[in-house]
Amino acid sequence: MKKLIFSLLLFAILGKSNAQAITDNSTAEDCVSFINQLAQTNNGKDRKYDDVNYYIFKGSYFIHTRFSKYHDFKSYYENINWADFDTLYLSKEADGGIDIYLNFKKKHINISNLGILKEVNLIDSRADKKSDYFSITIPISEKGKIATLETAAKRLRQIVQTNGNIFSSQSSGLSPRKIKNIEGKPSFEETVKYINKFLEDNRSSDMFCNTDKYLFRDAGIYEDIDGNVYLLSKYTREEHRNGGWPQTKNEFKINLSKVETITTVYATGFAGGCLQTGLWFVEKDASATPKMHLPLWNLAYDNRGDMKQEKIYKAFEHLRKLCGAPEPVEF
Repeated sequence: MKKLIFSLLLFAILGKSNAQAITDNSTAEDCVSFINQLAQTNNGKDRKYDDVNYYIFKGSYFIHTRFSKYHDFKSYYENINWADFDTLYLSKEADGGIDIYLNFKKKHINISNLGILKEVNLIDSRADKKSDYFSITIPISEKGKIATLETAAKRLRQIVQTNGNIFSSQSSGLSPRKIKNIEGKPSFEETVKYINKFLEDNRSSDMFCNTDKYLFRDAGIYEDIDGNVYLLSKYTREEHRNGGWPQTKNEFKINLSKVETITTVYATGFAGGCLQTGLWFVEKDASATPKMHLPLWNLAYDNRGDMKQEKIYKAFEHLRKLCGAPEPVEF
């Protein structure tokens, strides 16, 4: 009986080992599964930082997600063409892991590195480039599987060279920016850079207006993972009422592709005092009640002027159109 049990256990172990082995006759699915499993041996707490890593490989794309306290960081490696696979390169073993680089003959891999604000699930940084490699990190305990990884990569090269790119229909789920293709300048990138620089430079402006005061304001232009563009605006307002100074916190997340018009709005203090002036981003079919979505200026009553002639207003209007926003209905 003991011999039977031992034989069954040995069979199970060998069977499992054989199922993971990669040969010159392995299928593409076997190779992809092996690389994915090997990459995921590094899932869990980062060996250098107090973060958590998660890896996924599907064939033509590879995603590395690093979960941090306030940010998530995602790296998308897309359009991996195995017909051009060249060699493996190993970096020095350090900090309990081995970095393995899978090198290709051409820079056809699209890489997008995203920084994502966890609280609002918006991208606050994005860098795109092309590369001729992607890399995985494995624990030193998995060092014995590196030769099999190389076999899997070479087998994928052979399969794709013979049968064409069998992974061409795959999608990682990362969408491009949904920007309307309009002629002229400034570009989307230039417009966002100008707006964010303006908002950053004026971040700590103290817009006091007699019994009304904006204690804090933070705003910027961000994307989401689906390529939509948002204005994220937060501010704290303090107002003298009934002998006290109660504070209200405001936060708005506005999809610029839905903004039909941008209107100037005011929050007034004492008569003869000043006007706290900002912008209301009116979404199509939204409520007609004005809202101070983005406080911008503190002006005297007699210096109101036409805010639509301000450069920052024109920049927001231009960005709204770049995002494919609807035009207001006119009769």
